[in-house]
Amino acid sequence: MANDEPGLHTVLLKFLEVLELTVRTDLDGQDATTNTQIINSKIQSLVQNIQSPEGLIMQKEVAMGDNYTVGQAGAVGPNAHGHDNTFSQAWTQGSKEIDLPSLKRELSALRSEMKARATEPEHDVAVAEIAQAEVAASKGDGQTVMTHLAHAGKWALGIASAIGAALAASAIGSAIGS
Repeated sequence: MANDEPGLHTVLLKFLEVLELTVRTDLDGQDATTNTQIINSKIQSLVQNIQSPEGLIMQKEVAMGDNYTVGQAGAVGPNAHGHDNTFSQAWTQGSKEIDLPSLKRELSALRSEMKARATEPEHDVAVAEIAQAEVAASKGDGQTVMTHLAHAGKWALGIASAIGAALAASAIGSAIGS
């Protein structure tokens, strides 16, 4: 009975062939994408020809290089840069739970307390963000509210929690991702 399964030596020789191809093509200065495709094809072929102990042909996906599966993202991958991104996901996820008129009332109380406690320039910026969120809430613009609450930051969240502004604290926490 003939055994069609490649032996260990055959597998090793095929692997060395792939490595040799890698070195040779790198030296030839070929396109890196072409090299990766050729090497990936050789490895796929090799893996498909190896049989498992049960006699079934094993097929495995072999990926070379970076592989990303992302949802909402501002930048992905090596050397990627994302700046000044604004996402509406926080409002989309929380829009059914947030009553904007009630939030506006809590933001007004929060803004007054924050103004009384502000001692640093960053605090003044946070107060301004809460004021802008309050204005957006009065206009019914939930997405803009969440954007300003995210910029208000942790200091605003701490004060909202301290004064018992639960809705504002929840909205700020959702906006900043905590």
